[in-house]
Amino acid sequence: MNVTRGIRNNNPGNLRWNEKIHWQGQISRDSAGYAIFDSMPHGVRALAINLTNAIRAGYNTPRKLIEHFAPSTENPTEAYIQFICKMTGLQQDGTIDEKLVDTLTDLISRFECGDWLDPADLVQGLAMAASHFLQQQKQQESSHE
Repeated sequence: MNVTRGIRNNNPGNLRWNEKIHWQGQISRDSAGYAIFDSMPHGVRALAINLTNAIRAGYNTPRKLIEHFAPSTENPTEAYIQFICKMTGLQQDGTIDEKLVDTLTDLISRFECGDWLDPADLVQGLAMAASHFLQQQKQQESSHE
């Protein structure tokens, strides 16, 4: 059985390790520079937060998002874009609504890792990401009082 890097590292989005980002549950990096998480839900959480932040930063079409995170020097970028479009019904340059982050997290996990991700881990990680943004919103609201 060939286990993918994303499954081995509890990192279903194959996020690169970045010394400036201290993801919850991130414990190390592998020899290729990918983040390693202590659990799959923490890896899912990081992917969902990363996607949300990218969409907010203007990577808000399938093409922009995938070209940013999965450059053709390392990935079959066109096939990746086509997969996302086919599964979401979006056009390559169609606008991604933040409401699609849960779906995108699942789809990116599937593209990167196959169908290895336990649905319970996906649900838990997405809930953790939603909680992160809820806490962030509450902090912003309390700072304006």
